[in-house]
Amino acid sequence: MLQEYRKRANITQEKLSELTGLDRKTIFRIENDLTIPRVDSYAKIVTSLDMTDKEIYTHLKNLALTDKTKKDKWFSSFIFFDFLFFNYIIYASLLQ
Repeated sequence: MLQEYRKRANITQEKLSELTGLDRKTIFRIENDLTIPRVDSYAKIVTSLDMTDKEIYTHLKNLALTDKTKKDKWFSSFIFFDFLFFNYIIYASLLQ
């Protein structure tokens, strides 16, 4: 789903890598659900993509609920979803 937001913003993985300071391979792995990003990495990505708080909330919720593989993979993160979302808000405000 992050890939959809990135493409909607007309940003390449390379450009997103430059904007976030994350390796392009890391962006690829996150977009393809091969790894779960740290809160600070996630905050850098969604901030660079100008995602709204509602989009971020929906994205994380959908990852946790949409399919069994993602649900199993993201479940531990989803348990702490409110905490992580709160931390994202704080971290994102520090980036601005």
